[in-house]
Amino acid sequence: MKNKGFGLAIAFVLALCAMFLGTFFPIIGSSVFALILGIVLNELVDLPENSRPGLNWSGKKLLQYSIIFMGFSLPIATVASTGLSSLKISLPTITVAFLAAMIFGKVFHLKSHLRTLIGIWNSYLWWICYRSSCADH
Repeated sequence: MKNKGFGLAIAFVLALCAMFLGTFFPIIGSSVFALILGIVLNELVDLPENSRPGLNWSGKKLLQYSIIFMGFSLPIATVASTGLSSLKISLPTITVAFLAAMIFGKVFHLKSHLRTLIGIWNSYLWWICYRSSCADH
């Protein structure tokens, strides 16, 4: 963990900025701002090499753990209350996310099992994020 500290600190500062922006623009949300800030930082700033281990870990493992825990934190009653009313939004969007992964996977010559995995994972992530936004409102 020692060699990841600097990168984790950068990720933490970006997360705070994203959360701050997300409070002013709730329709966009802090998750989108975090992605945008991360992309912009990576493209415009020549980050030191010692930040890479922490940034890579936070972009892979920490992100995965946070999504899993966010899914566990959703109250079943909230999920049930949004149930059928959210299907008209959920199903088309999950379908589009899955099909987009299939199409882009073909364009980038990914193997079919990897395209399927990416499609399912992206659809699952979208569903968790959508449900958590419903829980906030």
